[in-house]
Amino acid sequence: GSLPLGCFDACRSIESFTLSENLTLLGAACMRGMVKLKTLTIPTNIATIDASALNNFSACDEIIMLRTTPPATAAGILTGLKSTCVIKVPSSSLTAYQAATGWSAHASKMIGI
Repeated sequence: GSLPLGCFDACRSIESFTLSENLTLLGAACMRGMVKLKTLTIPTNIATIDASALNNFSACDEIIMLRTTPPATAAGILTGLKSTCVIKVPSSSLTAYQAATGWSAHASKMIGI
């Protein structure tokens, strides 16, 4: 399944969100502008994240990536991310995430779990 264009765009009251394991794609702007979101968990089945899907998370403290291979994306993912946000990825995949297109811009925020 997928989250379509803008489905949660600018939901301003959600603070914590765990995506369903049934999803494989996060569509354009599907979660952009969730300005109170503090924690986001992205499951293992998410294989593709459109570049604007996760933008403007200005209050986010942590993003937890459960997939061992970085989801395909374009440059510009996580634009507007809080500067102190930590991106947690599987320890065995840390180097891959830090080098992957789109993800590499946030390499300094990544830690292995």
